[in-house]
Amino acid sequence: MKISYLWLKDFVAFDESPSDIARMLTFLGIEATVPSAAGATWKNVITAKVLDVQKHPNADKLSLCSLTDGQSTFSVVCGAPNVAAGQVVPLALIGAELPGGLKIGKAKIRGVESQGMICSERELGLREESAGIMVLPDSIAPGKPLAEALSGGDTTIEVEIPTNRPDALSHAGIAREIAAKLRKPVTFPDTKQKSIPADVNVTILESELCPRYTGAIIENVTVAPSPAWMAQRLEKCGLRPINNIVDITNYVLLEMGHPLHAFDLDKLDGKALTVRRAQPGEKFNALDGKEYPLADSMLVIADNSRAQAVAGIIGGADSGVSQSTRSILLESALFAPYSVRRTSKTLGISTDSSYRFERGCSWDSAELAGWRAINLIEELSGGTLRARKDVTTKTFVPVNITLRPARAAHLLDVPFTSKEAESILSLLGCKVTPAGDALSVDVPSWRLDLKQETDLLEELIRIKGYEHVPTAVMPVMPDIREGKKAESAENIARARLASLGFSEAVNYSFSEKKSLEFFSLEPAHLIANPLSKENEALRPSLLPGLWKNFILNSGKGNERILLFETGTIFTKAGERKSLAILACGNVWEQWWAWKNNSAPRTYDYYFIKGIIESIFCDGNKFTVTENSAPSAYFHPGQSARLEANGTMLGEFGMLRPEYNATVAFAEFDISAIEQNWNRQPPLYESLDRFPPVKRDLSILAPKNIAFSKISATVSASVPPAKNITLSCRLDDIYEDDQKLGADKRSYTMNLTFHPATHTLTDQEAGQLLDGIIADLQKLSISLRA
Repeated sequence: MKISYLWLKDFVAFDESPSDIARMLTFLGIEATVPSAAGATWKNVITAKVLDVQKHPNADKLSLCSLTDGQSTFSVVCGAPNVAAGQVVPLALIGAELPGGLKIGKAKIRGVESQGMICSERELGLREESAGIMVLPDSIAPGKPLAEALSGGDTTIEVEIPTNRPDALSHAGIAREIAAKLRKPVTFPDTKQKSIPADVNVTILESELCPRYTGAIIENVTVAPSPAWMAQRLEKCGLRPINNIVDITNYVLLEMGHPLHAFDLDKLDGKALTVRRAQPGEKFNALDGKEYPLADSMLVIADNSRAQAVAGIIGGADSGVSQSTRSILLESALFAPYSVRRTSKTLGISTDSSYRFERGCSWDSAELAGWRAINLIEELSGGTLRARKDVTTKTFVPVNITLRPARAAHLLDVPFTSKEAESILSLLGCKVTPAGDALSVDVPSWRLDLKQETDLLEELIRIKGYEHVPTAVMPVMPDIREGKKAESAENIARARLASLGFSEAVNYSFSEKKSLEFFSLEPAHLIANPLSKENEALRPSLLPGLWKNFILNSGKGNERILLFETGTIFTKAGERKSLAILACGNVWEQWWAWKNNSAPRTYDYYFIKGIIESIFCDGNKFTVTENSAPSAYFHPGQSARLEANGTMLGEFGMLRPEYNATVAFAEFDISAIEQNWNRQPPLYESLDRFPPVKRDLSILAPKNIAFSKISATVSASVPPAKNITLSCRLDDIYEDDQKLGADKRSYTMNLTFHPATHTLTDQEAGQLLDGIIADLQKLSISLRA
C-alpha cells in the first residue's frame, strides 16, 4: 500500500524524514520502504507550455508544436492526437534519458527539425499504456524539472500491512501508530454531523452478513473533475482520478480505511436498497464492464428489480455515477469478512474495498467515514444532504481486557508503570480505567486483533521499543540425570533401516476402497464425505500406501526399491501404530565382480528375515516362528511371524505370486513391540580359551515341524550349568518321497560346542550329542541312517 508523506502530516506534527518514518514503522511491525522515485531516471525532462500547434507540412498525422519553458522556445514534432495549445506537458530536451534507455537527440522528422519530444506516461515509465501525451495540471509552471513538478514536495512510502492489522490500511491508521511512538497527539478530520430526516429506504435481510448499513441521500450534486490537491493525493497513492464523487469515496477509503460506494439515486428502481442474498440464476453487470453469474450464497445490494452491487466488492454499471448524475445514495456499511472473502474468490474480483472488508472494518469507521464523505461531497460538488439512515442489526460492545502492569514488567523483563501503560494504550485509541493494581482496557472497534492480555503486552513493548528488552544468556545446566531413558523401538528401527539404505515414506492415512480389496483387506472405517475416491476409507494396513509408492517408483525405472513407513492404522479393534517395510529388486547394483559370473541376489524371504532379526531380536527375547495362518497377501510358504512370549508382534515374508512382483514385505504392531521391548545392552565375552568341538548331525524329521522349532530344541538341550555355548547352523536340506517318504525331510546341521571352563573330551562331546538326539526323538525326529 502506498502512503503519502505529506498526508500523514495532516494527522501528526513531526519533523522526521520519509526514511525515518519508514524505519520507525518497520520497528513497529509494519514493513515500510521509501522506493526510488520514478523521476530519478528523468534527465533533462522539464515542464513546458504549448504555445501553438500547426500541421506538419509533410505529414498529415504529425503536428509541429511550439513550446516554452518560460525563457526559451522549442520547436517539436509530435504525433499525439491530444496535443493542444495552452497545455502544460512534459518535454524531453536534447540529451534527455528516459526509462528503458531511450536517449533524445537532434532529429529531422519528415524534413522538419525536432528539438525534443513531448512525452506520454508510458514513455516516462508511469504507466504501461497511454493513449496520448501526458497533460499536466494548469497550476504547474513551465520550466520546472518534471520530477519536482509531479512530487509537489511529497514522498511516497510503501508499506506492507500484516493480515491481522486492517486498522493500519489507511493514513489515519498509520498516523495513529506514528503518534503513539512519538508520544504526540493525532488530529483527525473534523466531521460535521447533522440532525437530518431518516427518509432513506434501506432494508437489511441478512443481519449476520451485514450488521450495519448507513445510507445518505445527497441531492443537487455536480459531477466534475476533482480539485488538483485531491487528484494529486490519489495519484500519489496509485489511484486514477475519475470524478469528484467517485474520487471522494476513494479519498476517504485511503484516509480512514473504510470503503464507500455512491449509487446514482435516479437509476435505482424504487429509489430503495435491500441487502439480500443473490437469487438463483441472477446475473450482475459490474463497473468493470463484465457480467458475473451470482450464487445464492453471495450478498448483494439490490433495488426493487436487480442487484446493483456485490456487497463490499464492486458496484454495478447500471447505477454508477456519471456526468448526468444529480442525486446520489452514499453507502457506508459493514459486511462479514468471510462472506466478502468467499464471494471475491469465487468471482475472481479483488478490489481495494474487498481487500479491506476481507480483513475486517470497524464499527465506528462506518459512521465516521460516511460523515467525512458527506462533508466533502457538499463542499466539492455543491450537493445538499437531504436524508440519512443508519440501520443496525446488533449493538457494538467493546472488548474489555484486564491488564496487570506488574505482570507486563515480569513477562517482558521491562519495567512498566501503570501511568506509562495507560499513556501508550490511550494513544492507540484504548479507553483505560484504573482498577486497583490493574487497568481495565476497552479496546477500540478498529483494533480487531486485541483480544487478551498478552495482546496488550505486545502493544506496550512494540510502542516502547524492542530495544528495551535486555539480552540474557541462558545458563547451561549440566545433565545430572543418573541414567537416560532407553531409546524407543520405533526410533531404533527407523535408524537401522535408514542405515541399511531404506527410504522413509509418508503417506496419507486414507486409502481407496478398491486398493484395499486388491490385498483382501476390509476397511474398518469408511469416510462419509471423502475429498476424493482415493480417500474414501481409513487404512487398516500400511501395505496399500507402500504398494502405491512401489508402483510409482518402478514405473520411473527404479529397479531397487527399499521403503519403510511408520504410521497409524485403523482396524475394528481400534487404532494403533504400525511399522511396515517393503523391499524389491537386486541386493547390489550391477558391477563387474558378478556381472558375468553369477546372477545377482534379489531381496527374498531370507533377506527380510535377516533384517527383522537384526532390528528386533538382537538383545530382545523375540523369536521368529512359523506363520500357520498368514494374511491373505503373503506367500503361504514364504512367510513367518515375530513373537514375544507367545504374543504375535507382526508378520513378514514374500507377497503372493499373483501380484506379479517379487516383493518382500513386513508389518509390525509398534505398540505391542514397545510393551515387550526389553533390549539388553550387549555384554562382553572373552575369546574362547579352549578349542571348540564340532559335530555334524543328520536327522529325519516330519515336514510339519518347522526347522526353527528343531533349532530351538537343539540349543535348549545343553544345560546352562555346563558353561558350554552351542551354535547350530543348517547346512543342507534333502527331500525324496521314494527314499525318505512323502511326509519326511532330511536336515544336516553343523553343531559347534564352545566350552568356557575346560577342554571337552570326545566322551563329553558324545554325551552332549546323545542328549540332543534324545530331545529330538521326543518330537518324532530320528537320526538319518
